Amino acid sequence: MASQFGQLTSLTHLNISGSGFSGKIPLAISHLSELLSGNYGLIFEAHVFENVEKTLTQLRHLHLSNIDMSSVVPTSFRNMSSDITTRILEENGLQGKFPEDVFHFPYLQKFHFAIFLRESGQEQELELKFSKTNWSGPLKSLQVRRAYLQELPDSIGDLRSLEILDLHLFNLTQVQFLDFSGNKLVGSLPSKVSGLSQLRILRLHHNFLSYRVLSWLFTLPSLVQCMQLDDMLQHIWLLASNANYSLSNLARLELSSCNISEFPNFVRNLEGLTDLDLSYNRIHVIEADMFLKLKGLKVLDLSHNIPLSVRDNSEVDLVLPILNSLLLSCNITELSNFLTTQESLEVLDLSNNNIQGQITEQENNWGSNLLTLDLSNNLLTALEYYPWKSIRVLVLGSNLLEGPLLAPPPSTMVFIISNNRLNGEIPSSICNPESSNFIVYLDLSYNNLSGAI
Repeated sequence: MASQFGQLTSLTHLNISGSGFSGKIPLAISHLSELLSGNYGLIFEAHVFENVEKTLTQLRHLHLSNIDMSSVVPTSFRNMSSDITTRILEENGLQGKFPEDVFHFPYLQKFHFAIFLRESGQEQELELKFSKTNWSGPLKSLQVRRAYLQELPDSIGDLRSLEILDLHLFNLTQVQFLDFSGNKLVGSLPSKVSGLSQLRILRLHHNFLSYRVLSWLFTLPSLVQCMQLDDMLQHIWLLASNANYSLSNLARLELSSCNISEFPNFVRNLEGLTDLDLSYNRIHVIEADMFLKLKGLKVLDLSHNIPLSVRDNSEVDLVLPILNSLLLSCNITELSNFLTTQESLEVLDLSNNNIQGQITEQENNWGSNLLTLDLSNNLLTALEYYPWKSIRVLVLGSNLLEGPLLAPPPSTMVFIISNNRLNGEIPSSICNPESSNFIVYLDLSYNNLSGAI
């Protein structure tokens, strides 16, 4: 590159990347005091760079990629104009500690850094320390690939203009909790990640991440919680549904609102799973044998998969031994044995379905440990007895129940049976002050009941 470039004193934009020039950037380039944008592709010696940062006070966009800056001390970047808005440093040979002062520049909108691979095959070592950085500027894009990151500051959540965050999750070997949720991030997650051997909790929901096959999610040995990857990532789970992934430590999996149309096959093999949320999807069929290996399941949420059919497998009499919460508002039309025979079940939500028929002692074999049952907004026509002897909260409102009102079990504390067709007198035993657990909330409204309360 000829030194005569320095005579172009009115030059505002200079891009010589990919131009075929070789050698060193001449010192004369520091004479371009009007330069607003620079994109170089040669060897940048330390003394030249020092002059550039002192004289190019109008510089706003600095793109230093595919360039040799191995002799430049990273701390010299703090002396550049604080008005700079774009700084791209990719594959440039920088090494050492990068000054965190740079991230305090009030107009910085874009910062990109990627590692440089030396001819010897060894990667450069650049340390970025964000821990004391006060993020308050208009930063829109932060991309750091394969640099040594110590930690991220809590104030990174103050970057309200941030649109792209790419930290290329490689050297976070000790990280256990990773939460990018609720940031409206765009772009895509890396297709390959290593070094997250200690990651236990991953949260990515409420962003605008694009689709990539993230098979590495299923290879994280310590992962115990993976929460809600949004409908933009539905393809991950559809692809994985035909694979035999096994995350032995995964305890909580939330795939709510992922636009899934079938039960993910890989879930069958998650033997350590305790909490499974598949709500707000498009799953049409659930069969009892899908949960054969999930003996540790405690909470199952299948609500708002409309319409959903829950089928009993004739060859399998499945009871999940410690299941205590089942949520199922899915427009189902009947009560299967799988729903009513879970002995350990304490919370069962079957509201907002189309369940028809009667609850009789002969036709239903309910689990005896239910504490909370919601059967509201269904099509039940008769209630001949209460099979739930330990019930605390019983909600039967907005059905088609007819006949006399039966007093609920003595254990009941909340009893809602409004908006039905009940008639006759209100039983005097319904509010027994001598009971150890007397009713604290009672709703009998919109029926045809008579008599004194």
